[in-house]
Amino acid sequence: MSVNRPVTTLMIFVAIIVLGLTSLPKLGLDLMPELEIPAVSVITAYQGAGPEEIETLITEPMEDTLSTISGVDEVISVSKEGLSAVTLKFNWGEKIDESVNDVREKIDLIRERLPEESENPIIFKFDLSMMPIVIIAITAEDSYPNLEDIVRDEIVDPLKRVKGVASAMAGGGLERQIRIDIDRQKLVALDMSVTQVNAALAAQNLSIPGGNIRTGYKDYLLRTPEEFSNPQEVSEVVIARRNGIAIKLKDVADVRDFFKERTYDVRMNRKKAMAVFVQKQSGQNTVEVAQAVREQLETIKKNLPPDVEVKMVMDNSEFIQGNRKVERR
Repeated sequence: MSVNRPVTTLMIFVAIIVLGLTSLPKLGLDLMPELEIPAVSVITAYQGAGPEEIETLITEPMEDTLSTISGVDEVISVSKEGLSAVTLKFNWGEKIDESVNDVREKIDLIRERLPEESENPIIFKFDLSMMPIVIIAITAEDSYPNLEDIVRDEIVDPLKRVKGVASAMAGGGLERQIRIDIDRQKLVALDMSVTQVNAALAAQNLSIPGGNIRTGYKDYLLRTPEEFSNPQEVSEVVIARRNGIAIKLKDVADVRDFFKERTYDVRMNRKKAMAVFVQKQSGQNTVEVAQAVREQLETIKKNLPPDVEVKMVMDNSEFIQGNRKVERR
């Protein structure tokens, strides 16, 4: 047939070649193929608890409940100070999204059995697309004490709006914290405990809904904001009364602005710095997203203080494009 109709055969092959050349530039480029690992981790934080308490109060109840989920092949758990991590490995071929829903339902059932002071369990699904495609380092001289706010408002928020970006997370830097140093002798003299002080602070650090007011066609929502915003407000909290006299926190403690203790350090060229990790949305082209982030970063730099230095220290798209060039040779 191909000999009898050479023109038709030629046109078919030409159409295939044209279709291939047209589709080639539209092919997505990525470092790794989209692969969903059949594993889910449940992480629960319980500040101040030791490894044995974590295992008894959180890890073991989690293991007993989550191991009954259909398709679970293996359960691995880690209990350490202040943290419980239970990882469920599923059989290959299991629909992880459905498994995550099952895990969420089981956690809802067991939540009342966990300590009240523990934080809500976090479900973490393993996905190669969650790896950052770009890492940005930021450092500063005079602006370093405020670098956390600068990075969050001027860098992270604009990057989140870039097309194809799933998330932009900042790490490092100084995070503000109100520090309370209690004088134990004064507390003992008043026959009080640290637990009572903590309860008094928790009871007054609230934001309470105040209902609503309707005026014609408008409905106004009311709220009573009572959350602490500065050390002065915290120091004025009444923690007890003795003989009709109010005992304030400042009478037994020193309250001041401070920074959270850091468990890791970020440096760029030996200078203290912060890092921003950018993740792309699943199915998006890594090269295109990285290029869009790079362009947005150039715009961001124009609005930063002069002493703030921003540098892209990792870009997966460069490795992908480099491999493509090698293959073409």
